[in-house]
Amino acid sequence: MVGVWDLERLLEINVTSPKIRGRLRGGSGEALVSWLLYALSPEGAGIERPWNFALNQMARNPRRGAGGKYDRLAAAVPGDLLEIARIAAKGLNTLVAPSEHPLSGLWLDVMGIGSGARALTLLRLLLGEDAPLQHEHETQAEAWRQTADGAWEHTITIEREVV
Repeated sequence: MVGVWDLERLLEINVTSPKIRGRLRGGSGEALVSWLLYALSPEGAGIERPWNFALNQMARNPRRGAGGKYDRLAAAVPGDLLEIARIAAKGLNTLVAPSEHPLSGLWLDVMGIGSGARALTLLRLLLGEDAPLQHEHETQAEAWRQTADGAWEHTITIEREVV
């Protein structure tokens, strides 16, 4: 996977039937990634099976993606898209400034804040067995409270969740 998404490889990773492969012959891996991004984005909320949704969309026109920002993100160098998805899967996407990663602004526009679980699903669909198996999410909360003797107590609670 050097500079483009290989449709045949993606279909192989996700064990796609020969019948469906035949319907998508001549299709574009980039278009498939575009539809996956749409299905996993906040705009695709309610789509329960992103892979099946993407295949159904591809069956209509195997070379056309979801359009707009989804096509732009899918057109990125695969390694760069995988890298920003890994960052998001770790729960760190809000900490990456556009100056630090060229896709961070577009990723946030497409996938939104808090996209860790969706990023992990995307990685699993794009990488198969090579995808990370879990994602970490960290939240921090601060609280001030006055004690019985009138002093103020400051509490910082950090919670880590591994999904």
